[in-house]
Amino acid sequence: MDLQDSFPLEGSLTTQVVAKRIQKFNPTLKAVRDWREPDIRKGFHVLVKNNIGLEGFYTSAGSKFFRELKLKDAFCVQLLKKHHVDVFGTTHMTELAGFVTTAHPNRGYSYLGGFPKNPVSEMPPGGSSTGSAIAVKAGFCHAALGTETRGSIMKPGFACEVYAFKPSRGSISRKGIIPLSSLLDSPGIFACNMQVLRKIYSFISSPDSEDELSVKFYSEKRKFKQTDDVLVSHRIGIIVCSNSSRSDISTIQNLLEETGLQTVLIPGKEIDFCYKKISSLDFLRSMNAFIKANRSQLQVKDVYELIQNYRQDREASPFGMDRLEDALKFDKLENKELEAFATSNIRRAADWIDSLCRQFDCGFLLSTDFVDWWSISGSPSIVVPLVVKTSKKTVLPVMIGAQFGSDEELLDLAKFLAEEN
Repeated sequence: MDLQDSFPLEGSLTTQVVAKRIQKFNPTLKAVRDWREPDIRKGFHVLVKNNIGLEGFYTSAGSKFFRELKLKDAFCVQLLKKHHVDVFGTTHMTELAGFVTTAHPNRGYSYLGGFPKNPVSEMPPGGSSTGSAIAVKAGFCHAALGTETRGSIMKPGFACEVYAFKPSRGSISRKGIIPLSSLLDSPGIFACNMQVLRKIYSFISSPDSEDELSVKFYSEKRKFKQTDDVLVSHRIGIIVCSNSSRSDISTIQNLLEETGLQTVLIPGKEIDFCYKKISSLDFLRSMNAFIKANRSQLQVKDVYELIQNYRQDREASPFGMDRLEDALKFDKLENKELEAFATSNIRRAADWIDSLCRQFDCGFLLSTDFVDWWSISGSPSIVVPLVVKTSKKTVLPVMIGAQFGSDEELLDLAKFLAEEN
């Protein structure tokens, strides 16, 4: 991949630069599905993942069977427009947010978008918010919205070396977004720098009375007192997994301690939070409700007919549809049973994060690879592309997570690291 496809995160993006870069590089990178000329009157130009409703554009989640679906502006898009942000197009994504097949999970394939390409390297660009991460790294926009159920923001953030933030579940409304799992889904942000990320987050983190999790989050939101020394008063726990690079761990530890931050190494542990069962059963429930609500625009009457269409149309699923088929294998649970089962595992994940923070006296936990504790628990996490200033300038992305509700503290840390780096 020609490194000119990658745009420096500190670079200046004008409407002319944005338009020219999309025209030149998008045919190769396949990040943007549809777009119009950026509005020169607006300060921020933002793209949204193609499962987020945007008036004037199709919202298809990469699926052949949703390709002509049009939705009203999602609640988060409404808020962006209210703050005079130019939301000018949509980005490609892994089809149905990775719920068709487990083949090529990190390559971002969809029927509508094909295989997007990473502007940084030959490594896969990650999924499922693939196009949004690529678009930011390629200089197609200042920021792009994505969604995450389990890694769909963090993984592309790692692969494409961009700032990627998944806030506490409920802080950004899911209204107007095609669901994978109403119990686990969370919108988030990719951005060219921390200043832009925080500004976009401030625009869209607002309560929505029509999203139950949003109502719950803002009714329970903790108030944090910020102090000048909040960052240096919290140690950062560095998670060391069996596949962690000892060299990368040492480099990160030295880099953090050079900024005055204290660190401690924490042994990693793989924990099964029953994600596949929860997401499978909730996908059937959530997608079924979505299809029925938009029945007039779709050629399918429910989620089971959607699955049958994938079976009959091999062009729509050239790499198989094992994820959809697997979803049907679990014994059905009533809504209250499913919610109780999911809640218990969500609580387990949150408790695990809390216990590590207490045991090792940490305010934050860091990993050099994706860890799913924050996806399941709904707690906030962020990818920060740290620059390692050696003889050859290299980027080493890290994922940092915090306890549920600690979004502002986490963003403060990311901003601090970006400035120090």
